[in-house]
Amino acid sequence: MLYPHTPIVYPSEYRSDSDGNAVRWPSLEGVPVPANIQPHASAVTTVEAGKGGPSQQTRVEAVAYLSGTFCPALDAYAALDWDGWRWVMVGDPIDHQSPDGTLRMWRAEIRRDRALADAPRHG
Repeated sequence: MLYPHTPIVYPSEYRSDSDGNAVRWPSLEGVPVPANIQPHASAVTTVEAGKGGPSQQTRVEAVAYLSGTFCPALDAYAALDWDGWRWVMVGDPIDHQSPDGTLRMWRAEIRRDRALADAPRHG
C-alpha cells in the first residue's frame, strides 16, 4: 500500500572531509517534496559498484515515489527525512517521465541509515 507523505529531500553535494578531500554527502538544506512511500519487507537488492568494482548487497526497507515537479535531481548520495528517520538511497533513483513530458517522478529504493541519524536537519 502506498502512503502519501511530504518527506524532506536532501540532494547530494560535494563537501570537504576532515582531510580536505571532496566527498559527496547529502546537502545541509532540504526540500519538502510530495511523495508516496511504500514500506517494503526488507528485500535484499544488489547495487552495482563503479567500473570494475565489486557489487554490494543491501536491504531495501521502503520505496519512495517522489514528485519530479518539486524534487531536485537525485543520485545515490542523496537522503531524505521521513517518519522520524534519516533514509538513504540504495543505488541511483530512477527518473521516470511520461512520453509527452508532462509527468515526472523519481522512484527511489531507500533504507534507514543510522550513520546519518544525527546529521543536521532542515528547519
